Amino acid sequence: MAGVLPVRPHGGFEETGSTGSQDLSGQAKQTVETISRLLADAFANGSVVSIQLNNLDSNGDYHPDVVGRLAGYQDDMIYMNEKAPMMISEIRHVIVDPA
Repeated sequence: MAGVLPVRPHGGFEETGSTGSQDLSGQAKQTVETISRLLADAFANGSVVSIQLNNLDSNGDYHPDVVGRLAGYQDDMIYMNEKAPMMISEIRHVIVDPA
């Protein structure tokens, strides 16, 4: 799964676990193929990613994005340092920090 896809600009990438005061509305749903390509490229380059999961809170808003570097992946699971593993199928949107 290699390849570089363009990503939209995003300010304020911080490796803190969430993006703080972000808009919690849903980003455009990406295909599993697009998400897989973006994650594979980010892993290969050591890039920071911002991941929006499909989960909603009790108010119907999306949870804050999970932000960090990928530590690895296996089958449908991705691993980020000091964060719980995530299934790729549970991811709604990925942004790769262009820096």
